[in-house]
Amino acid sequence: MYFKNREQAGIVLANAIYNEWKYKNAVVVALSLTGVPVAKAIAKKLRASLEMIAVSKIGTPLNPNYEIGAVGDSYQIWLNNELINFLNINQFQLDKTIARSMMEVQNIERIFQLKLNPMDVRDRSVILVDDGISSGASMLVALRSLRIQGAKEITVVVPVASPTGYQLVKSEADYLFSAHTPSIFGSVGEWYEEYPTLEVDLIKRELKNFSFNEVSIEVFGKKIVGELVKPKKISGWVIFVHGKGSCRKNIKNLKIAKSLNENGYGTLVFDLFTEDEINSNSNYYHVDVISQRLSMITQWLKNNVVFDQLPIAFFGSGSGVAAILHCVSLFEPLTQGMVSLNGKPDLLIPLQKIKCPTLFIIESDHSELIFSNRIAIDLMPESNAKLMVGNIDHLVNESLVWMKSSFSHENRYEESSYPNY
Repeated sequence: MYFKNREQAGIVLANAIYNEWKYKNAVVVALSLTGVPVAKAIAKKLRASLEMIAVSKIGTPLNPNYEIGAVGDSYQIWLNNELINFLNINQFQLDKTIARSMMEVQNIERIFQLKLNPMDVRDRSVILVDDGISSGASMLVALRSLRIQGAKEITVVVPVASPTGYQLVKSEADYLFSAHTPSIFGSVGEWYEEYPTLEVDLIKRELKNFSFNEVSIEVFGKKIVGELVKPKKISGWVIFVHGKGSCRKNIKNLKIAKSLNENGYGTLVFDLFTEDEINSNSNYYHVDVISQRLSMITQWLKNNVVFDQLPIAFFGSGSGVAAILHCVSLFEPLTQGMVSLNGKPDLLIPLQKIKCPTLFIIESDHSELIFSNRIAIDLMPESNAKLMVGNIDHLVNESLVWMKSSFSHENRYEESSYPNY
């Protein structure tokens, strides 16, 4: 017995493959219901999307659990013809049991709405996961289905595999990792202390509630909580920094972050302060403190997320803009651009060091901020800086255009219909 349960097996596998996969933009695919608890732990560790592929074993006419083949998505079928002949199963019996397995695949696709919400693995690296490999038939048809769907490369990852199943799957997988491959193998379940039958409703909840978005970052002994979203096709990262009195749940910031996600940008929206700091009466807000925190969080993003060496931009609001300006002055070579919404820039920062494209936007009812923002721009002579004032909805659209142009190699931004103050 190697594993307590499927979840613990997933954690073991996640730790084993993390260093090799942490910088790859992979999608983790669970092989039907049994693969979900294992794959979930791997996807969470790698901060990867989690999908499921429908597969059903083909059993004998008298024993549905005795595997003679499998049928999968795209109606891929694999049969162990040698075993079928040995058991003297005729064509009528075989067709009947194949039809039964096809109905099971259709049932899984219907229950989990796999056809309504199809996964996109085209040109993607796929990690295909199950709780173990016995005959290898189910894994083989899943592999072939993913090939048809355009997967670039497929790595099979399992806690345990039989010698024969291992060799069968290895013949078609790009890579195969099994934590254990015992020479004497009875069944997958015997290698688990707990191996319950999985209920459909439980797996539906696990898939529905799966989220790798919430992250916890340790900064000088403080636990900073944030929401991190990485789109499947990503062009860059945008770090959000709110001002005093706001939080990561700010509706305006989340709306902008969602628009950025839809346009292919990863976002990190976090709380600069802990709940204890916010609830205390102490003067917890100090530019030097939050600037240090932001710098460490930026470094955390580079070191601990599937970062892909992509460029970074910042989106700040209120007094959080001062922290961004401090941070950009330190991370200038890495910073692709920044947007300030109703910002309160710290004019004591060496702004002349900031050369990245910078957009200062101010809502019409915050016109008192125009003067300090104008001075900040004058102190940034080498940057492509711009100040805009107007309606928030239009300004959000302008900020998205600015971000996209900042991430491109062209420099940089077409003039808009708004006045340049």
